[in-house]
Amino acid sequence: MTTTPTTPRPVDPNDFLMGGGDGVPSAKFPDPGTTVAGTITAPPKAFREREYNQQTQRSDGEFKTFPSGDPIMGLSVDLQTAERDPSIEGDTGLRRLFIQGKLLKQTVREAILAAGGKGLEPGAHLSLTFTHREDPMDKRSAKFYTATYTTAANVQMMGGAPAAAPVAQPAPVA
Repeated sequence: MTTTPTTPRPVDPNDFLMGGGDGVPSAKFPDPGTTVAGTITAPPKAFREREYNQQTQRSDGEFKTFPSGDPIMGLSVDLQTAERDPSIEGDTGLRRLFIQGKLLKQTVREAILAAGGKGLEPGAHLSLTFTHREDPMDKRSAKFYTATYTTAANVQMMGGAPAAAPVAQPAPVA
């Protein structure tokens, strides 16, 4: 039986929120067509989403809430990817994926349901591709993604993570 590697998780949520934590690099989606894929290494963690702060260029503004005052939640999950960044000394390919915002949550949820899953689980395989922006000329406009998910049980039955499927490039927006 194969065991799934685990990654240390931050002990203090505020340390993690404020930039401390365990040093796992974030998954990045700079351009349409970018895909991040890998095996989930630990259970996802929920957190309160924050507003993007133009001054600090970080999501460290006020906590987001629904009109009712209830907090808007996001989650993070660690993926063991094939990605290696030469600027990160000893990069193992571990990436933290932040799933926040209505569109991204919905895309990931639909991929899990299509695979017959009940949620993100260690040992499962998740692939996320940034397809396009709502307004290609505005870097702050909504991003759209496609996602595929393979449950941990299916990954084990297949003898490992699925081979990367070719990613269709989005059509140019006129």
